Amino acid sequence: RSALECAYRTHLIAGVGFYQHLLLYIQSHYQLELQDCIDWTHVTDPLIGRKKPVSASPREMEWAQMACHRCLVYLGDLARYQNELAGVEAEQLAERFYHQALSVMPHVGESL
Repeated sequence: RSALECAYRTHLIAGVGFYQHLLLYIQSHYQLELQDCIDWTHVTDPLIGRKKPVSASPREMEWAQMACHRCLVYLGDLARYQNELAGVEAEQLAERFYHQALSVMPHVGESL
């Protein structure tokens, strides 16, 4: 592997970590219930106590849901780039993220 290829792989991995963390943070901060949409969600510990009320406006909540949608699209793109770099035809992970993005925001057609 060349140094450039290693740097590219590292960049893709860092991007995956960034968007996964951002997705979990947004779910937690806005207390989004996305269990029916995504197969790995932020789960709060029921022993901590009751959830604090979300002080976000409806517009902010809509933004948060759209941000989760975009994170899933970007994760799908990064998975596709990783597959292309590896020279394999395994597109299941990218498709999984795209389908989950579609589940979060069904009226947004860019996901597929």
